[in-house]
Amino acid sequence: MPSFEPFVARGIRIYGIAEQPIERVGMVGPGIYSRITPTVSWSWNLAGEPAGDTWYESHKTVHTQ
Repeated sequence: MPSFEPFVARGIRIYGIAEQPIERVGMVGPGIYSRITPTVSWSWNLAGEPAGDTWYESHKTVHTQ
């Protein structure tokens, strides 16, 4: 939620297959990470536009192997 005034929301939802968590150094430093291979994902308002009179349109993507 980047802003409340004006109201701006964006997000992603991912369904997929997760591997066992491993300890490693990632982009934000050392920690326990899970790798997720997406099967289906949804996203909305990744451009960060303010909300209008209706909610943001959702975009569904089916990922293939």
